[in-house]
Amino acid sequence: MSETAQRLIVDGKWWIKDSGGAVKIVLLFFINVKAKTIRIEMWKKDTIENPQQTHPHDEEKVIGSTLKKAVNITPKAITGTPLKLRFRDIFLRKPKKELGEANYLITEEDMREYYHKVWPASLDVSSPAESCKLVLLIPRVNFSQS
Repeated sequence: MSETAQRLIVDGKWWIKDSGGAVKIVLLFFINVKAKTIRIEMWKKDTIENPQQTHPHDEEKVIGSTLKKAVNITPKAITGTPLKLRFRDIFLRKPKKELGEANYLITEEDMREYYHKVWPASLDVSSPAESCKLVLLIPRVNFSQS
């Protein structure tokens, strides 16, 4: 599915705000086909300044979403790693250490591998047909646990 960047952010914030507490973290992926870049934003539930503070709604702080981390992947560099995803934010419970459950740590090497799976060296994104295939190339990545 393709959305504008602004719409994607609005949708991510909606999931956090209107999920009844079932969504604690949202990862947004922004893919620029022409520049061959990927930006991953991690938004989390947080207490924020009330953007609609009025007399009947005079709370200074409300529950909302905040951009907590951004990872940028370009053909030449990766910034913002590592990306740590708390187990509790994903599964809404404490990890069971005896089962090997733990937080997920997505390293620079993980991001590099992901990038090369999205854009293999043989992929020509100048061709419209090849550009459409990008949606199908996004792999399931096995992230290391920390």
